[in-house]
Amino acid sequence: MENFVHASVSHAALAEFGRNARAVGVQLHALEIFEKNECMVRWAVAPYSCGDKREMYSLSKSFTSTAAGVAFGMGKLHPDDRVLDWFPEYASLCSGDARWSRLRVGHVLSMNTGHAACVMPQAAFSQDGVRAFFEAPLSHEPGTFFAYNTAASYLAAELVRRAAGRTVPELLARTVFPALGVEEFSWLTCADGRCQGGTGLQASCDDVAKLALLYLNEGEWAGRRVLPRDWVHMAAQPHSVNAGNGTPDWCAGYGYQFWMNRRGGFRGDGAFGQLCVVLPENGIAAAVTAECTNMSAELDALWLLLENLHKQDGACADGGLPEAYIPQGRLDGREWDTGWLDFRPNPAGFTGLRVRVDGEAACVWLCDGSSVQKVCAPSGTWRENTLWAKNFRPAIFRQMPRAERAPLRFAAAAHMRGDLLVLECRSLNTPHAFEMRFASSGDGMRMELFSPLDVFGEEKLLEAGAEEIVAVTGYRWEEIEAALAGLPVRFAHNESYAVTQMFDSVKLGLRAVPEEYGRVLSCPVDCPSFQTDTARQLLEIWGDFVTPLYNGKAGHPIVIDRSAFPAVLAYEGEGGLRGAMEQEGLFTRYLAVNDGGILADVDTPRDYENLLAVRK
Repeated sequence: MENFVHASVSHAALAEFGRNARAVGVQLHALEIFEKNECMVRWAVAPYSCGDKREMYSLSKSFTSTAAGVAFGMGKLHPDDRVLDWFPEYASLCSGDARWSRLRVGHVLSMNTGHAACVMPQAAFSQDGVRAFFEAPLSHEPGTFFAYNTAASYLAAELVRRAAGRTVPELLARTVFPALGVEEFSWLTCADGRCQGGTGLQASCDDVAKLALLYLNEGEWAGRRVLPRDWVHMAAQPHSVNAGNGTPDWCAGYGYQFWMNRRGGFRGDGAFGQLCVVLPENGIAAAVTAECTNMSAELDALWLLLENLHKQDGACADGGLPEAYIPQGRLDGREWDTGWLDFRPNPAGFTGLRVRVDGEAACVWLCDGSSVQKVCAPSGTWRENTLWAKNFRPAIFRQMPRAERAPLRFAAAAHMRGDLLVLECRSLNTPHAFEMRFASSGDGMRMELFSPLDVFGEEKLLEAGAEEIVAVTGYRWEEIEAALAGLPVRFAHNESYAVTQMFDSVKLGLRAVPEEYGRVLSCPVDCPSFQTDTARQLLEIWGDFVTPLYNGKAGHPIVIDRSAFPAVLAYEGEGGLRGAMEQEGLFTRYLAVNDGGILADVDTPRDYENLLAVRK
């Protein structure tokens, strides 16, 4: 049964969970809770299903750990193994640093490799990601410094392949998954063809719940030993100290590809709200699939639900969890048909478009030169579609290598927003919602794929001439770095973000700029709306600092020449970066631009909405 609630479960607690989740922006898709191996809750909010196979992001790591546990049980891989013994062909790369010889498999599994930050951006798109891993210099003794490093998960997957003779997906398909009844799944690869390990798994909420139950039962399933008990105990205890790593549930320690919970137990989690929670002391196993950007708040809501799961507190007015998401609107009765229109060159490779609307539905035909596909969205209700295309996914799918042409499963509903036709879409094989928007323009029809995660991208800086991006992270850094994995982004983490100023982050960013670069564009993340041409013009002017002006007011981004780095890094006075720019002996040039975006801060939801309106 898709939607089931045990008679002992408090509907009031479920309703409160739903309200709390909505209040912090969590779009719940599916929830499963087991207590002492008995199902307490199995619920999906339509159009989602507990059986949808979808991108699990970093929750993939816990499945990679499970494969490592299988290899451990076979006697072929041990946490104490020296990593270089498994990769002798790369030993010469590491000969200049003796710390590499002390790197163990357990350090890799516990994000304790000695790297200062994630090196997946180097590994993911390399034709030899293992080489890229070993080429990334160590900053710490292995085992002494926690850095959330998806490349370590990638290397763990390759360790499993070398030890067991099968890839992680192959090994799980022949051992763990048959026992659990998992018959279908898929896993993406990096550019070198190796399993991503730390992300890329397509699995369901049902599959995640089964993994949680397997670990709750110390590796047994239906009375059969599937995973070594010793492995479960090792994976589920903290091997890394990660205090100061962010919010409390990300500071309680890290095991073998599992986070320790601040309230006990452990979990796997994936970006945007995917959770696999195990609470052995309470006999609880839980799985959640969702879309959200505040996983700490999501966990807080879940903890409260689990605490009050059986609290008998009377009737509940709204009955518990929602059964379905209601589309935002309906079509307005207008009927029209564009006929076939030509597409301008676009990343998806579409060559032609036709849109037809009647009172019941909107239909869109898309041609890519070799096939025609139809998307149908009824008025005010959901219909499932599958669309095969290049580069046609919600934003996060840009962040890792993927197939040249891949399917996007989504439920769509149509409505009119003024003169704009909107296909409201909820992806079923990713966590993300998005919109397909169609508007008449002077030369035909304009189509836009919009996702809240795809409003701003790295393309603006790269198109302006930047060769690399340094991102200084602080609050919720783990979500940000996971979302940007695979891009040409170098991370500098401000561990003291809660008690330092923006200027301190600017300094961290400057220190992280490789020596071969002579100039940088500095811009706060809340000032994202400058035009690409503005950045390009700024980079063409020389000075210690180059600042854009709009109507006489200075804005962002600011170009900083390397010759000014020492003065900026040494400055301790008032006014932050602007104060540093005013020091004697430094020369600031100003460029008047026709770009009001240099002054636009995005500090509130209203600012965000206004910015979206400008970008339409």
